[in-house]
Amino acid sequence: MMGLSQERVAELLGVTFQQVQKYERGANRVSASRLLDLSRVLNVPITFFFDDMPSSPASAYGGSHPAGIAAEACSEELLSRRETLELVRAYCRIGNASIRKAAFELIKSMSSPEYTKNQAIELSQSMDEIPEIDGAEVESLGDLLERQDTCL
Repeated sequence: MMGLSQERVAELLGVTFQQVQKYERGANRVSASRLLDLSRVLNVPITFFFDDMPSSPASAYGGSHPAGIAAEACSEELLSRRETLELVRAYCRIGNASIRKAAFELIKSMSSPEYTKNQAIELSQSMDEIPEIDGAEVESLGDLLERQDTCL
């Protein structure tokens, strides 16, 4: 965030980098004073951390609120999960633009309410449009996934 490593942020805050990781994952709460320190370290106003908050505090805790706010809170929780971060990192490691697009389309189609097994098969078969990866033909989605084992 803001071009600083976790180690550097930790050093500036006077905590361990593991503590910064816990803050980022939401495993530990950030106190008001620590949040103020963090805003100073990152050179942002403290309101930066509240930009996406619902305008009504009651809605954040299950009070009366528009239906979309509950879904938004769920999305924010999902974005802080390790699995989500790993998925994004894996996606970014896909060097071939055609493969990256196919993976994106697959995930997007699977997330729609209309997703069916036939659509999955159809999308998997569309992988035939990608002739090869590293000189070898892609025969299935499994092949594609097996060949994308590189790390950051």
